[in-house]
Amino acid sequence: SAEINGEPSYCSINRYKTYKIVIARHKDVVNKNILVPLVLVCVYMLLAATVIVFIVKRMTKRIINEHNRANTDAMTSFFNKRAYEDRTRRYDSGEYEPTLVYVSMDLNGLKTVNDTMGHTAGDKLICGAAACMKQCFGNYGELFRVGGDEFTALIFADEDRLTMIRMDFAEELEKWSAENDLDLSVSCGYVRVSEVPGLSFAEIAKLADDRMYENKDEYYQKKKAARRRD
Repeated sequence: SAEINGEPSYCSINRYKTYKIVIARHKDVVNKNILVPLVLVCVYMLLAATVIVFIVKRMTKRIINEHNRANTDAMTSFFNKRAYEDRTRRYDSGEYEPTLVYVSMDLNGLKTVNDTMGHTAGDKLICGAAACMKQCFGNYGELFRVGGDEFTALIFADEDRLTMIRMDFAEELEKWSAENDLDLSVSCGYVRVSEVPGLSFAEIAKLADDRMYENKDEYYQKKKAARRRD
């Protein structure tokens, strides 16, 4: 840089044979010419960054949606069997929260409803059961649909809260049945891990299933006795 006629200027000097060629440009002119491409570069970089962020967000959302679809039951919006198997691997070590409760559930009479009233009525029964489960268990853990009429809940509740949940669930089923003119009944098997120390998770799941089937037998025995009385 130099001053020419008292004005700040940028100068470049080139040699040609025995001559020196000096090119001088006023600083304001140079700065003005530099500013335009600099602004264009900044705008381009900003646009490129915006596009990259948009693409990353879209790809992330797509991955999350695909993951959710792969792990969610379409009818009930519960986790599916695949998600159940993934979730329960964390318990393979045999270390559990003392308030963990395994709940095995199975709808009663679904096949009869499907055979006599059609699958639309059967689907309504499944969705009704899912709604009652969500209402009573949803705030305390996770719900899974592991089969056509088979459900599992992994919840965290002490003994008093579990008693309240069981009572609320029975009331919700009765309420739904009355409102929809369909007999909605669910057999349940509950296992609090604190009551069975030393059992593996697979053994806890089997014990809950066994208790659920005992509850189912009691249901059908009562229903059979009621028919005899009629």
